Amino acid sequence: MDNQLHDLLLAHDGILRRRDLIAHVSHHKLATALRNGDLTRVLPGVYVQSVTDRRLAEAAAQYAAPDGALSHTTALWLWGLLKEPPQPLHLTVAAARQPRGSTLVRAHRRSEPPVVRLRRGLPVVRLEQALLESAPLLPRDHGREVLITAVRERQSTGDLLAAELARMPKLSGRRSLRRLIELLAVGCQSELELFGYERVFSHHSMPTLASQYPIQLRSGTIYLDLADPETRIGIELDGAEFHDGPLARERDRRRDVELATLGWVILRFSARRLHEDPAGVRRELLAVLRARRLQLRAS
Repeated sequence: MDNQLHDLLLAHDGILRRRDLIAHVSHHKLATALRNGDLTRVLPGVYVQSVTDRRLAEAAAQYAAPDGALSHTTALWLWGLLKEPPQPLHLTVAAARQPRGSTLVRAHRRSEPPVVRLRRGLPVVRLEQALLESAPLLPRDHGREVLITAVRERQSTGDLLAAELARMPKLSGRRSLRRLIELLAVGCQSELELFGYERVFSHHSMPTLASQYPIQLRSGTIYLDLADPETRIGIELDGAEFHDGPLARERDRRRDVELATLGWVILRFSARRLHEDPAGVRRELLAVLRARRLQLRAS
């Protein structure tokens, strides 16, 4: 590699813009470096010494500056909701600019400059924007999964997502996203809870149940999937993701015992039962609620 080029790369952390090169490296030397693989062009006028996920993201962030940010699935990666950044990387800038992308980076424009946050030292769009813009780019189940995870882990809320969706009238798949966000806003935090809420417990025969009902235990605050606070009947939907395995089942049993000391009766329904016998689940729950009300009146 040319010594001048080597020194420039060291001075700029392995990322060079055309303005960094023009006064020091001739067009011939640049072409030779590209041909030999010493440099890779990742965006118009942006070159890196070696392409890694981090360096590519740093180069894209420099290209997006001063009014842009990394966005879509790239932002989700930096927000910690994707393990690896799917290719290509994405950046978003204000509509007044005319960004050009490449095979490695896709450039987008928005009517207003994106609101920028810093994650891992890089500028990214708001989490809600990244979640919704990424949904059409991800496989359907994966797109739903990251939305649910963000709400369950309290990184976002259904209300914040609804407000962001209102700013995206042309977003692909908007109707199904709106329904998912509505269910997240009422407290659903897993696919099983979404199914239970829509297909089982929202039936006209059922009373209104509270979602994600908080109860303070010795170990901290827990949240029942569904609850009838008046009768102190709690409902837990036991999906494999959080309730499978001996340790998880033992944890649930211990928690149910502690809840019983506070007067709560916990009913547990499996994913299989909810899918195969929703009417039976409703009958059992209604019977327990009736019996519980009679017991409370008698006491």
